[in-house]
Amino acid sequence: QSKELEESGRKKHEQMRMSAEFCKVMRKTEDEKASEKREGPYKKYYPNGQLGLEVVYKNGEPQGTAKMYYESGQLGGEAVREDGNPEWQLKEFYESGQVFAEFSSKNGKTEGLLKKYYASGQLQYEESYVSGKLEGFRKTYYANGKLESDEFYRDGLQEGMAAVYYENGSLKSAGLFKNGKTEVPFRMYDMATDEDKEFQRIMKGMGGGDNVR
Repeated sequence: QSKELEESGRKKHEQMRMSAEFCKVMRKTEDEKASEKREGPYKKYYPNGQLGLEVVYKNGEPQGTAKMYYESGQLGGEAVREDGNPEWQLKEFYESGQVFAEFSSKNGKTEGLLKKYYASGQLQYEESYVSGKLEGFRKTYYANGKLESDEFYRDGLQEGMAAVYYENGSLKSAGLFKNGKTEVPFRMYDMATDEDKEFQRIMKGMGGGDNVR
């Protein structure tokens, strides 16, 4: 079991490193752009000679399709954009080949919907961004696909109703936020009380369990 935990930890660390390295390529600072005017195909290799990164630069900016690989040779990430378009479409992968995350980046900031998945392929969470800040809903899910939590953000700050659910769908706790601060503290709910059922009925009437704006 210790070997399995060690291997799981290694893969998690490698995935985090891959994500950080990939984002670094896509989000070069102005100083880096000024001092590093790369042009044409660029490749970076692991110490064992395995290809780690391949990207094409134009006037110091990555263009077209950029790919990053695990040391095993498995594709770890892919970013695509058309020439002159500031928005990248990014997709990252577990070493198994399963999608790890998918999102868009514009001018170095996350834009639109970001989705992250369990290694099984099941959606783990989804959240919406505008210019790098959370804007709109954020939902997390249990490994079985059931909704775990439901939140709402405005200009990067948590706003409105936030709810957490048991795996069977019953309400576990709920609270209210305003401008990122707790307005009504989280309250725990029993799994099958009449109050719980009434709250869920109200929430459903407001949009299928989505947050109160």
